[in-house]
Amino acid sequence: METENSVFRTMRRKRQLLPAEESEAILRRMTNGTLALHSDGGYPYAVPVSYGYNDVRIYFHTATQGHKVDALMRNDKVSF
Repeated sequence: METENSVFRTMRRKRQLLPAEESEAILRRMTNGTLALHSDGGYPYAVPVSYGYNDVRIYFHTATQGHKVDALMRNDKVSF
């Protein structure tokens, strides 16, 4: 979804854009994905995660300490 003040760019190749319903069907069907975060020193950090989806949010398991938690606490802007 894009709004006037969106920070996300419009896709150039619109034919490759999945309808929202299809994207949600994939999220419901799958159980693993890749979470990309800002790591130490501003480097990217991508980690595979198991997840659950409830039509609004993506939930994933994590320990209470570690690299992923540190990166999330430092910057909550991620890509999944």
